[in-house]
Amino acid sequence: MNPATDDGKLLSPYPMVDDDEWRLLVDRGRRLGTLHAEDIAHVMREVELTGDVLVELHSILDGHGITIDVGEDELH
Repeated sequence: MNPATDDGKLLSPYPMVDDDEWRLLVDRGRRLGTLHAEDIAHVMREVELTGDVLVELHSILDGHGITIDVGEDELH
């Protein structure tokens, strides 16, 4: 599932997320190949991050070739 586009511009799939913030996030993710969970959470700050939303978000980002870095440190 890919978000709609308007005149070739990427639009947020979530009504509470600013299109420009979403576009910048996805563009950065495409360039780097990964996004930090904190950066995603900041852009998604007005959206209730339910399990369904997280699955959908992961699928959308994966469709753009973007992985999510949750920043977990390995415990010893």
